[in-house]
Amino acid sequence: MNLYARKQSFCVLVELTTNQDGLEAILGCVDRALDEFGKNFRRLAYWRLSYIYHQSRSEILANPRIFKACLEGTFGNGAKILEREIVSEIGLYCNLSLTDQFDIVQAIELAKSQVLLA
Repeated sequence: MNLYARKQSFCVLVELTTNQDGLEAILGCVDRALDEFGKNFRRLAYWRLSYIYHQSRSEILANPRIFKACLEGTFGNGAKILEREIVSEIGLYCNLSLTDQFDIVQAIELAKSQVLLA
């Protein structure tokens, strides 16, 4: 492998690592928002996501609609409050004004695109 090929491989690896860090940070926003209501809220949400919806925490970014359905199925009308808090955390992390947008699916998609384009 020549020097140019090594440099290209390294750049791709750094980019993938940076993207992974950014995606994990978005999941961290979800964690922090749920923790605002107590650690048991987060545990319950992730347990139901796994047990009922057969999705892991790491799959939230790939399937935000399923996560939204999980929140609604778990917390009923209270899901809107959780969703608003999650959207707020994502907005802070990504430096986005999401105050008028309380849809968690759109917020996650917007944050993902920002991280992947960075």
